[in-house]
Amino acid sequence: MDNQEPTTPDGARGRLAELKANSEWRDAFVAGNGPQVAEFRRLSELAAKGDEQIISDALAGKAPSIDQIFIDPQMRDATHTIEALRGMGIHEENVARSVLDGSPVSAEERNQASIAKDRLMKDVDWTKKYLAGDGEARRQMGLLNVILTRSVKESAA
Repeated sequence: MDNQEPTTPDGARGRLAELKANSEWRDAFVAGNGPQVAEFRRLSELAAKGDEQIISDALAGKAPSIDQIFIDPQMRDATHTIEALRGMGIHEENVARSVLDGSPVSAEERNQASIAKDRLMKDVDWTKKYLAGDGEARRQMGLLNVILTRSVKESAA
């Protein structure tokens, strides 16, 4: 087995397949051994980065198989993320894709979202609606939080 660390999603998926076939490694992983668990997490994160099929399947509501949960736990996480977004009333595919693929936002977008959230939280009527579970208020807060939790694009110097 090649011990060189993969640097691409395909490389990570290949390494995970090798590890899954190695009974010694698999037994150590199932036993919860730290190095194997850490390696699995690291490889799984890389394997799912920008994986269009995982994103498309999650958006389509396709449930992950047992194999996908073992090899690609991001499928399970993507499915849960889509369900959470839809629960907030956010159904736009472009928003879901940006959350799933980790697309960064501009500093200006982040700043404007922060200002909008502060303004809404100071609006007594809006706050009452939000706390009462108003669908549109929950959707607004969800969209703002999506923006506020994204990383910020590095600006060109």
